[in-house]
Amino acid sequence: MPTADEPMPRSSVQQAFTRALKQSRVHKPASVRTLSHSYATHLLEAGLHVRVIQHYLDHNSPATTSVYTHLTVKAQAMAIDSMNDRMQDLSEASHARPCRHSPPLWPSIPSSVR
Repeated sequence: MPTADEPMPRSSVQQAFTRALKQSRVHKPASVRTLSHSYATHLLEAGLHVRVIQHYLDHNSPATTSVYTHLTVKAQAMAIDSMNDRMQDLSEASHARPCRHSPPLWPSIPSSVR
């Protein structure tokens, strides 16, 4: 299999993408940059941390990566579910009865103070 000695020029990549887009009969505006944005979004929705995505996209700054990642409906729903799960865990933990060998959570208040 032949290999390249140097990277393909960006204009050639964009031209190849534009040809493929026309052949696919997709009528939405798109570019190679759109692919990066979609890739980053799918990785974020899959649960990857933005710093990992930053590394995959070879960005120097997380701010650059955050431009490609927007809050999709799926990502927002996942975040809400995660927060609800955490709140449920906290709620269950606060209602759990301590073991009889556990020290009380609050010190007892002397009856003279009540």
